[in-house]
Amino acid sequence: MHPSLQESQLFGLQSDKDLMQVIQDLSSSGMQTDKDDLQRIERSMAQARTLVNTYVSLAPETLDDNELREALAQSAAGSANASAENKSHVVIFYSQANAGEATAQPHLRIPGLRNRGKHMARFLSLCQTRRNASGELEAGDIYVLNDCGKEGNRSSLLGSFHYTPEADELGRLQKALPIKNKHTRQWMVCMSESSVCEKLNKVRGFASVNQISRLYLVSKSVLSLNEHQRLYTPSATNRGNLLGPFVAEPESSEKVWSLQVKDKLVLLGKHGARIPVGGTADGDAEDEDEDMPDGDAESLNLNAKNRPRDKNDVEPFLFHAEPVQVLQEILHGLDAVAVISLAGDGRLAELCVEKRIPFFGLAFTEEHVKALQLRLEKRVFKLMQDDKSRLYSANLKTILSKNLGEVEEKQPEKKPKRKPRQKKVKAEKDTAADEQDPDEDENEDQEVQPSQPSKPKPKPKAKANGNDAIMAELQQLAQGSLKGYFGCFRPPPGRGGMPKRRSIALQQEVLRVASDCSGLNGAALALESLNLPFTEEWVSDVEDAARKVLRANFACKRIYEDVRTPAPRDIEVDFYSAGYPCQAYSQLGKKQGMACENGKVLLYVLMRICVVKPRTFLLENVKNFQQFQKEFDLTMRVLKSIKDPNGKRYHQCLQAAVIDSQDHGVAQSRARFYIVGVHNPVRDFLWPPLLPQRASLKAALDPGPPQPSFPTGSTELRNLLACFKALKSENKSVTCEAVADIGMSSSWHRNQICQGYCPCLTKSRCESKGYWALSKMRPLSLTEYFRLQGIPAHRLKIPEGVSQRQMRGMIGNSFTVPVIAQIMDRLFFSSGLTSELIQCTGSGVKGIVL
Repeated sequence: MHPSLQESQLFGLQSDKDLMQVIQDLSSSGMQTDKDDLQRIERSMAQARTLVNTYVSLAPETLDDNELREALAQSAAGSANASAENKSHVVIFYSQANAGEATAQPHLRIPGLRNRGKHMARFLSLCQTRRNASGELEAGDIYVLNDCGKEGNRSSLLGSFHYTPEADELGRLQKALPIKNKHTRQWMVCMSESSVCEKLNKVRGFASVNQISRLYLVSKSVLSLNEHQRLYTPSATNRGNLLGPFVAEPESSEKVWSLQVKDKLVLLGKHGARIPVGGTADGDAEDEDEDMPDGDAESLNLNAKNRPRDKNDVEPFLFHAEPVQVLQEILHGLDAVAVISLAGDGRLAELCVEKRIPFFGLAFTEEHVKALQLRLEKRVFKLMQDDKSRLYSANLKTILSKNLGEVEEKQPEKKPKRKPRQKKVKAEKDTAADEQDPDEDENEDQEVQPSQPSKPKPKPKAKANGNDAIMAELQQLAQGSLKGYFGCFRPPPGRGGMPKRRSIALQQEVLRVASDCSGLNGAALALESLNLPFTEEWVSDVEDAARKVLRANFACKRIYEDVRTPAPRDIEVDFYSAGYPCQAYSQLGKKQGMACENGKVLLYVLMRICVVKPRTFLLENVKNFQQFQKEFDLTMRVLKSIKDPNGKRYHQCLQAAVIDSQDHGVAQSRARFYIVGVHNPVRDFLWPPLLPQRASLKAALDPGPPQPSFPTGSTELRNLLACFKALKSENKSVTCEAVADIGMSSSWHRNQICQGYCPCLTKSRCESKGYWALSKMRPLSLTEYFRLQGIPAHRLKIPEGVSQRQMRGMIGNSFTVPVIAQIMDRLFFSSGLTSELIQCTGSGVKGIVL
């Protein structure tokens, strides 16, 4: 990296002074709790780096065409496949605002087409030829070209697509020809007048305001999209052609990458990224750029208030980059599975990481690549502290909030001074509460009083029926236990879930994984928790809702409707998993085994393993599966029959065991039967040990006081009343830390009250909200269901067309993530894919060697 950039450490996590101060304080502390907090922070920092390395690939434009084409083809974004059936697309985005900056008044002037359009033509050619040398448009690609408000560039933008015809009979190469058979659609992007005027007000006078820019959507055939509601345009869908109005981020926003001019010019380089009016060819402005880092007043003049641009000024890396909301609309409306674009200031790459979409970016220089990678790590770490982000980590935010508060107490002089505010006489309570600042200066006359949680509003009375007497008795029993509870609740410092982890290097760059009967993709969630980079070759699920969740939350190369769909035979898979249907083998089912259609799915899973021959695999089902001797013996015979080229058994390590999730990091009793296999193990496979302490149910529940919400069904009411009476007979509070299954149709049994943990989640009971949190006086919430399966509460987005009922059902069918994470950790260690265990060592559950 350039010496000036190397010395300043401007862009990465090390530039966060508050974070570095917290780490320094925790490192010097001798308390065990501080050491644990430090480990969690370091793991989160490592996870941010892993996410960026997994989903973002960057290459400098200074490489030659062949090198860039190879880098693109080998990246996850360049090799991603769109699905015509699912109407998903690889989005290729080009904006001249991200191609550089104007040499004159860059804060006001949008740069022209760089190198008179040749820069864009090169970018498009690289994308077109990443798979075939002719440059024909791919069926699943959508090219999104932004004219940045310059309507006169339409012909230049749409005329930059060329292909190379086949050689003639004599073998002579033909001249590239324009692609005429392409389809174009136009979206209009509207910016708010106030945000445009704010930028124009930096100079004196302007007669008109241009609020419109155009996005040209170019595809091989007529564009066919899934219908989606616009994210930021009310009562509009992606069938329309208008987006907005949007508000540009202010220069003070964290989303805007601001840096000193001298550093910015190093990142832009001297290869034409500073674009003179008219877009002169690359190299024409090289002499002009020679003295720019020294603050040449003439060449760096912003003409803002007649003050020359100084080399130490702080300004945005790109003045005219699209607002994040515009980029979100593009990815959402086009169902993007991968993105190829100019790297720019990284806001599109950051958005792709959050959505877990592969991104390939063309950067200006090698310095730009390194600086942007550090910048993205810092931004992803910030997103992990944002409760509105998919990457949100409640534990991390709690730890940093606690320790940052201590830092501010130690260093009050570093707090920015605030203007004193006038006293308000008898202001309304809600206004006073909203305006009160938690960081108020100590010399304020009045202190901030802690707000008391308000009592829940009473539910409207139900219509008179046979349940009224039961409801009255329930409320009477609950009333005494709730006295004195409101106002004294303090949320726990952290929420239960994953055991401690640390990052580790793989023996290869990326794990290649695949799964069938994928559901919520528990295997991918486990790999994320292990901080291991991976790429998903395929997933499958027969449920349409599950496929929508997979498409919205994971970067899967292929999404199949069924395990019966043939998978590619030429793909090497490091890990394969399947949670085949359990209804045919469950104690609560008909116990038909392979005599029913659900039971026969196991045959197709075994066929998949025979064809693909994964290096490691994991199969999961109910513990009762081992009682089906015929099916169990068939499974073992098939797995043992798989041979390598030398005629030896392919999976030389085959083991099975029953593991209860309650013993491995979650507050749910869920005993499951696991079968694992390892090809050519380099170490013995040992099942994970029992954790010394079981997870807390209280930590899995949402913080806050009870919110009584009694059920309306007769069965649920009777069961809940029986539960209350049973607890009262033992002189126990009806608001104890317990979960009750109140959806059972049979007579109520005492053992269905699980104190300190949750009974085994099932699809049907989760869908009907049949699990009752006694301490909260209500059914379990969606986030609580997530935590009871070890899934981060804000990790999965519920896509359009999927109801919360369907999501709860999928949670009931899901893997328990911490359990399979521990098993996968030991599978990879046994196979040699990792050099040491990531989680706790030692032997644990005794399995069956097959």
